Amino acid sequence: MKRRVFIGSTLSALSLSLLDSSLVQAKEIPENLNKRLLERLVEAFEFKVTDACWSNSIFIKVFEETSQSFLKSNFRLSETRAFMLAPFNLVLVPMQLNVASLGCIDWTFLFYEQLHDNQWKYVKSINAYEANTILKSVDAIAKQLPTGRLSDFLLPAYVKEKKSCSYATRKGHVDMKIMLQSSGIQANIQVWNQIEPLFQQTYHLSHSLQMST
Repeated sequence: MKRRVFIGSTLSALSLSLLDSSLVQAKEIPENLNKRLLERLVEAFEFKVTDACWSNSIFIKVFEETSQSFLKSNFRLSETRAFMLAPFNLVLVPMQLNVASLGCIDWTFLFYEQLHDNQWKYVKSINAYEANTILKSVDAIAKQLPTGRLSDFLLPAYVKEKKSCSYATRKGHVDMKIMLQSSGIQANIQVWNQIEPLFQQTYHLSHSLQMST
């Protein structure tokens, strides 16, 4: 887990280094950091826009407690503040990091789940590279699903006891590793049911924001 925390911190540092625009030359905004990433995520899993959670005091308290680290890193709520996947009582809160001269340079997606006792629980945050890796796997894994929806196998679900994997899903778990390399970002994903892996793949995610010399 410490290695994953280190990787996540490294990728966040990569994005935060862009805040000093005098040190950055932007050839183009990479695929995983543009606005389409949120649209693709919402469309792939059929999330619907919601405002209801923001009128729930319990949700607001949980959000405030779990979003502080992102707010301190200058992430802010996106224009559409939340999306709901009703069958699972799962809420997606997108937060984006903006720079005046570049626009959106990074995303983080916070997931919350409302349990049967109406309590809200923080599930997990997924960064832009992880979201892009999940989306790249959607078409391939859809052909291999035994039963259930894509969201059963790809989206995070709340569990009381954390497992030694990236995150639990409703019908298994996902293992994912994002590695920063000189040629770009390498993403490894493995999707499991309760017993065995259903899908695994390695992707190379390019980024084109480069430090000037």
